[in-house]
Amino acid sequence: MDHPNIPDVSYNKNNELVDLNYENTDLFMEIDKLKSEVNALKIENKEKDEKIAQLRNDLRVKNNEIEELKQAAATFGTTASPQQTDSFAEREAAYKQFIRFRLDLVFYFIRFSLIDEDEFKAAKYRIDKFFISSYSEFKELVKIQKKNGNFPERHKYEG
Repeated sequence: MDHPNIPDVSYNKNNELVDLNYENTDLFMEIDKLKSEVNALKIENKEKDEKIAQLRNDLRVKNNEIEELKQAAATFGTTASPQQTDSFAEREAAYKQFIRFRLDLVFYFIRFSLIDEDEFKAAKYRIDKFFISSYSEFKELVKIQKKNGNFPERHKYEG
């Protein structure tokens, strides 16, 4: 008898005396088995949560390293601040776009040199007009950035 007020025996449907501990042994074993499975799942879940936290921490560290490398690369060879390097990046992107445009021009001229002379002159005029406007936009960007003092007068990307 486990508890003084709860009997260990009871009567079943046929009014026969039945030992409750014997009848419920399988249920108790099943409950214990389920409890151990739940505990194992909790432990596994905790391990996975710890692994996720570790991976997040590793990711945060790598992101910080990447940012430091970006800043170091952007300011390499200069005494520029990160705000100044943003303007350097804009200026460099504009310059690269300008260079790409000039290369496109070379290909256009090669193509147009293979076609009729009148078509070549008309196309050359359109390209010249576009080239001049593109170059003037680039020069204007450089002028604005120099005026704002976003970068030193002499810089490795300055032509």
